[in-house]
Amino acid sequence: MKKSRAAVPFAEQTSFGEELERRVAQRTAELTETNEQLRKELAKYKQAEGNLREGELFNLIVDSIPAPVAVTSPTGDPQTCRLVCASSSTRRGT
Repeated sequence: MKKSRAAVPFAEQTSFGEELERRVAQRTAELTETNEQLRKELAKYKQAEGNLREGELFNLIVDSIPAPVAVTSPTGDPQTCRLVCASSSTRRGT
């Protein structure tokens, strides 16, 4: 038979209430941490998506140039110069 709320001693009710509050606080902290991790992960994905879009834009621009294109470092160091790509017609040999 189920005990009614009045039949449970006050001290036991208080202890049970405190335990529930502790559990809620713990779970809230866990969810807050998980939410923060997901926000950071989402920011990384958005950054990667932006980088990908920039790369696609770069390729579209380079593909529109009818000659090979070289890219150097920001300082113009020729040792890091490399051939990136050529226009589509150059790549196809036309």
